[in-house]
Amino acid sequence: MKTPGGQAGRGENKQQCSIEPRQSAMVDTATRKALATLQAEFALTGHAMTWCADDDGLITILVSRWVFAREFDSIEQARAFLRQIGGAR
Repeated sequence: MKTPGGQAGRGENKQQCSIEPRQSAMVDTATRKALATLQAEFALTGHAMTWCADDDGLITILVSRWVFAREFDSIEQARAFLRQIGGAR
């Protein structure tokens, strides 16, 4: 996807996530629980969080609020952003 200025979007080379999170068999129960907890913590700060996993179990996390979105490749990166915005104290 191109931005209005014609620049390549940040996630252009990233994995494409569908609207609904894919429940890959490669994502274990503990990881699913951690993602659900993280999603709830983001919701408490007014942010929406979605995630998807590819067939190899690699996770992509998308956090958004209003028209701003951030993409993360790991739970640790997303959790660091959550702390940065004042959540999960």
